[in-house]
Amino acid sequence: MDDSIKKKMGELEEKKAEAEKILVLQKEFPDLRITYDRWRNARYVSKSVNARATEITLGFNCGCCPDSPLEARPYIETMGTKIFADPDSYCVGDRYDGDDDYRSVIAYTGWKDALNKHNISQQVMDKVENHLQHRAPKDYPYEYTERKPKRELECRPLVRARVASRIKT
Repeated sequence: MDDSIKKKMGELEEKKAEAEKILVLQKEFPDLRITYDRWRNARYVSKSVNARATEITLGFNCGCCPDSPLEARPYIETMGTKIFADPDSYCVGDRYDGDDDYRSVIAYTGWKDALNKHNISQQVMDKVENHLQHRAPKDYPYEYTERKPKRELECRPLVRARVASRIKT
């Protein structure tokens, strides 16, 4: 068999396995859907994960922008697949530009309220708070660094470079 045919057959087998996994996941998560970020990364999301989430990914929305928000993405892992909460990301702070390494974060006022609103687990909230406390600027204690966000706390999925809508002040 020609190598290009073998490659195409392998791709079809991978897609078939993915489709079968989705069918199994939909039994456990009937509201399962897929969202895409601005880099077209696909994520499985389900509201039924919100209260069950035990893990998070934390990262800045953009690696090159100095005013990029820190996003928390709660999830659980099943069948080797991460299933994220819905909505799948929450803006919890801003990068602090007063440090040389840009690793410090100033927490947003109300980030806990945004996670509570969507019934995100206390375990995830504790992990976010721990991260924010350890990344607070050295000159300020954590409890004094909170400020009003420039964006919505629920980071909307960014599809094809669409920018999340701004918070009303």
